[in-house]
Amino acid sequence: MKLYELSKELDLLEDKLENNVEGESALEVVAEAYFATEEKLEKKIEACGAYLLGQDAEEAAIKHEIDRLKKRQGFIAHKRERFKEYVLQYMVKHNILKLRFPSYTVQVVTSRGAVEITDAEKIPAKFIEIVTTNKIKKNEINKALAAGTEVDGATLVKKETLRVK
Repeated sequence: MKLYELSKELDLLEDKLENNVEGESALEVVAEAYFATEEKLEKKIEACGAYLLGQDAEEAAIKHEIDRLKKRQGFIAHKRERFKEYVLQYMVKHNILKLRFPSYTVQVVTSRGAVEITDAEKIPAKFIEIVTTNKIKKNEINKALAAGTEVDGATLVKKETLRVK
């Protein structure tokens, strides 16, 4: 049974117990059914908790694999750039500017130019962009609200969450 089905069944049995719908003779049978259903609900919640723990472990494993692959990607990108520099060095040294092969071409090209800032203090103001960002300090607001201080535009909201350890 699903959680909602067990909950619905418990509600029905509880209603029968409170209103004595079945009569005194059936009261014991209804009570036994209630406790058996309550036990089923607890076992179902136990299984749900185990499922959640499994999902946490799988998520952690995926995150670990992503981190590992990102490191590998960085290593491969760095290795590729070093190898490009190596080939470029020898092509320039031997004045080989272009080679055509059946499936690709290797060519020495001159870039459009990259800006290198030698002294940032000397850059004219028209080339400087001022960037400001506002960041709300939620932790500070939380502490203030918890201490009883009123903060305009913010309230402390407490909600129920499920923790599985």
